[in-house]
Amino acid sequence: ARTCARFNGIRQFDDCVGICRLASINPRITLRAFNAVTGWGFTLEDAFRVGLRAVNALRLFNLRHGLRMEELRPSARYGSVPKDGPAAGKNIMARWGEMVRLYHEEMGWDPSTGWPLPSTLERLGLGHWWESLSGAGKK
Repeated sequence: ARTCARFNGIRQFDDCVGICRLASINPRITLRAFNAVTGWGFTLEDAFRVGLRAVNALRLFNLRHGLRMEELRPSARYGSVPKDGPAAGKNIMARWGEMVRLYHEEMGWDPSTGWPLPSTLERLGLGHWWESLSGAGKK
């Protein structure tokens, strides 16, 4: 959960600039190419910030439009216990709640509701969005 949250921003940066994930194995090389094409001076931190802004904007949109936490569970097939292979007998669903809570904490979201915290939105330059969510079920 922590690793997933940590790298969340860089993959969304790739999405924002239209780079194929299979071709962007090394974020530093991707960033050098991006800067060469745009003439900008983005740092790796800048790229993560762009990606995290996208993740949080998407999260706010989905929650505002009725996404419920119980809908964010793997399908029965994906969440089932593998019968063979290196993960045979391992049940991710037994720790699903803990993984989600850790992910939310790492992302700067309320651990129980999944709503981005006002401090997270402020840090990403999205603080003005919080006030526009009144009555949208924010917690």
